[in-house]
Amino acid sequence: MKKLVITLAMLVIGSVAFSQTYYSPRPHKRDFSYQVGAALMSYNDYTMYGFSAGINYKERIEAGYFHVRDYVSKETFMDTRWGGWYTTISIPANDCIALGPVVRFTKHDNVWQKPYFGAEVRFDVSWNVKAAIEYGKGEATGMGVKLVWNLY
Repeated sequence: MKKLVITLAMLVIGSVAFSQTYYSPRPHKRDFSYQVGAALMSYNDYTMYGFSAGINYKERIEAGYFHVRDYVSKETFMDTRWGGWYTTISIPANDCIALGPVVRFTKHDNVWQKPYFGAEVRFDVSWNVKAAIEYGKGEATGMGVKLVWNLY
């Protein structure tokens, strides 16, 4: 938990220190942006912490890589890891909420899993920060919460 808090603090400080609003009072959104996030995920009865990074188009279609790990394994001497490629399509429900499907192609402890299909709800925190809640199923049920920054 301490590592997650430190990661979130570093991302918030980096967002404040290098944000576009520092240079311009009116940020100009671009069609493509780089996206990073901190994630807290639960998959196959493991609670894992990690990150995601990718690109998105108009904050609606996202493709990227994620990696989470639990740091304290229940069954082996190594920590449990879950990571892979994902894509998300966000459909706006109103001005600050978007929802849509998530597809992940993942490895769990270095073993390929069935494709993971889920749903995600995103809430606007600020003009470039989103909070997301996800639920889905692959070979096991997964759910998670993540904080996402769009870097223009």
